[in-house]
This record gives sequence, structure tokens and C-alpha cells, in this order.
Amino acid sequence: MTAPVAEGIPSMRTKQIHSKIYLELQHRITSGGLKPGDLLPSEAELCEEFDASRGPVRQAIASLRAEGLISSGRGRRSVVLGTSKADSFMSILSNFAWMKEHDLNPTSKILWMAR
Repeated sequence: MTAPVAEGIPSMRTKQIHSKIYLELQHRITSGGLKPGDLLPSEAELCEEFDASRGPVRQAIASLRAEGLISSGRGRRSVVLGTSKADSFMSILSNFAWMKEHDLNPTSKILWMAR
């Protein structure tokens, strides 16, 4: 017997489908299959291709938008922006985090100390 799923909480299957769609679209963009300026397939086409409902498709599109790979808006198709990844908000606040995200070795050096 399976436990009931609380309303509004995505099931494990939904999360898996969202990840599958996201990873596939991300791969198409980063590998050059979809180039900057290209339109992403419509939500309906993605639902059919991945045998998914609109929820996971919209989650995947939102993740791609948050990563800076696509631009989308209400009533228009998503457009590929490019392969450059957007910096996270935390990296803007922290030089250390920014350097780690860009595979740099952050170090510090004490220049002056007083009591």
C-alpha cells in the first residue's frame, strides 16, 4: 500500500520526469543541437515527446530559464539564449562562492594586522 501524496507536493515520478526533460533540453543546448535564437519545442510538443503532463515540462523550462539558457514568457515560445550559465545569486554576494563556481582556488593573505 502506498502512502497518500499530499496535495501540492510533487510525486517522485514528477520529479524524475522534470529532471529527465531538463537534462535532455540542457544537453541539446550545450551540445549545439539547439543554437542561440532557436525556438524550444512548444509545451504540447514536449509533453508528447516525453510522455509527460504540463507540470514537469513547465518545471524543466523554469529551470532552464533560471540557469540563463532560455528566455520565455507568457504567451510566447521559449528562445535559446546560449550556452553560458548565469551566475547564482549567492555568487554575486560572495567572492569566495563566485571563485569556487568558476573553478578558481580562492585564498586569502593577511596584509596587515593590528591590536
